[in-house]
Amino acid sequence: MSSATQTLRVLQYNLFLRPALVSNPSQGDFKDARLDAFIATVLNPGTYDVILLQEVFSGINVTSLCCLPARRLNKLLAAAASAGYHHNHKGPPASFGTFLDGGLLVLSKFPIIKKSTLTFQCPAAASDSLASKGAIHALLALPDSRLLDVFTSHTQASYEYTASEAIDRVQRKQIEELATFIAASMEDRCCAVFGGDLNIDAQQDSTTGTYTFMMETMENSSSFDRCEDLLLADEGGAHPDTSVPYSWDTVSGKEVVSGSYLGRSDVSAAIAIANPKANAGIERKAARYDYLLLLSKNRKDSASASLRKVKAEVKKFEQPAACPFMYLSDHFAVAGELEIDE
Repeated sequence: MSSATQTLRVLQYNLFLRPALVSNPSQGDFKDARLDAFIATVLNPGTYDVILLQEVFSGINVTSLCCLPARRLNKLLAAAASAGYHHNHKGPPASFGTFLDGGLLVLSKFPIIKKSTLTFQCPAAASDSLASKGAIHALLALPDSRLLDVFTSHTQASYEYTASEAIDRVQRKQIEELATFIAASMEDRCCAVFGGDLNIDAQQDSTTGTYTFMMETMENSSSFDRCEDLLLADEGGAHPDTSVPYSWDTVSGKEVVSGSYLGRSDVSAAIAIANPKANAGIERKAARYDYLLLLSKNRKDSASASLRKVKAEVKKFEQPAACPFMYLSDHFAVAGELEIDE
């Protein structure tokens, strides 16, 4: 944080470090290479004060299979500490009936003086049910002795271009749980930063209404006077893409290959493997799943930091032409710059 301008820089990013044995059938996920590139180009420069991550799984909940993901997590935490991120919060932990933890991680240059964790009570559906979906909260002690609440979450995914009614119901219930968790964790403080991959495509809001539901629920259920979508304001009211273009079957609407456009090589073989029907059409569509929100109340108190947005932008982290993968993740990051009011 710049002491001269009192500016806080936050990065929201789904890092796409899926667990062992889960990978693109044609090209792989480039997990280790992407992690190395993330450390070298995002962590080590130390550009951001707080980094909110999703899909950083610590391991499968079976001892004999947990070594590779745990190794990646440990490598990431060690690199983060070396880059000045000495404080972190990981969770939710794997619970009874799940194979994976929640994959959420907060990295902070500032001390974390309180941590809390939410595991959603609303059961996740499909393959998401293997992970402990939820949210985590960290209360940060800023250099000026004021406090700042930060949250991250990763809600139910949809594996169809337009979420089914069943998936939409799960997403809405999880958003309600998330808003209640934020309100309870905030106690009487008046400002919070939330970042997450909520799997709610704002570009389809005219059809689903789920983005509008999310924003209204976050503002009303959490007793905030304002819930500001930082990225939307800087995009002139349009929702930008925050994912690579996924492949969708135009007949069934289902996703064909997850993360299929990370690799630079031709992906037609991967599409053929996943969808052998020669007459089924395939279309590529991106989405706006990722959010950086500023939650605030119309009052100030001496203990809480009060923030104003300076700017927000999508960071694609596109890789050099010689690199076998195009981006660091199948999601794009959202970077926000916030000014701390005196």
